[in-house]
Amino acid sequence: MLLPVIQSLKKSAVYFIAWLVFCVIALVYLSSHSTARCFVQLNLFHTEWMDRLFIIITFLGDGIFLLAVALMLVMARRQELAIKLAAAFVVSGILVQVLKNTITAPRPKVLLQLLNQPYQYFIDGITRIGNSSFPSGHTATFFALATLLAMQTKNRYWQLFFLLMALLVGYSRIYLGQHFLQDVLMGSFIGICAAVPIHFFKPKKITFRQQSNQNTPYAVQ
Repeated sequence: MLLPVIQSLKKSAVYFIAWLVFCVIALVYLSSHSTARCFVQLNLFHTEWMDRLFIIITFLGDGIFLLAVALMLVMARRQELAIKLAAAFVVSGILVQVLKNTITAPRPKVLLQLLNQPYQYFIDGITRIGNSSFPSGHTATFFALATLLAMQTKNRYWQLFFLLMALLVGYSRIYLGQHFLQDVLMGSFIGICAAVPIHFFKPKKITFRQQSNQNTPYAVQ
């Protein structure tokens, strides 16, 4: 029973190995710098066009976008993948909300104000405040989507593309002043942990057909 699982993970090895490399680099960086310093160093350069670009990119991690993708998959007769995507969204969302409501973690604007750390790139109307920074829900959502899509293909370039888009969504949360690097890192972990088991789930299909000598109009396969 484990053989199909191992084979599927091997097929997506490029995606998972590249993500692990990102995790190692991020953890080493976090271990050698304070949370505030990491945030500031990752936001040294801002422009108006980059602000607009990352506002668009961060929307890819919104639940509305993910559900829109699921709807398009249904229209394209990819119902099984659409169901898995919706399930991964629900599971990752629950895990994110449990952690957000368990762990008190000030968002960047709140923490930097407490530390009297100067920072000039917060965006009015975009940057949020509060104590629910950990983990990043947008990152978890898009990593769930990216992981499911990466596990659907053997093409390593597509796998790397999905990972790159997921990392950009994660970075957009830092760029827009919503989250710290550790929030994004945990969000990516949650998204992957939600998507991988769901990928191997096979929902039953209901097909309609004529059956002789029976009154039941359908059969469950």
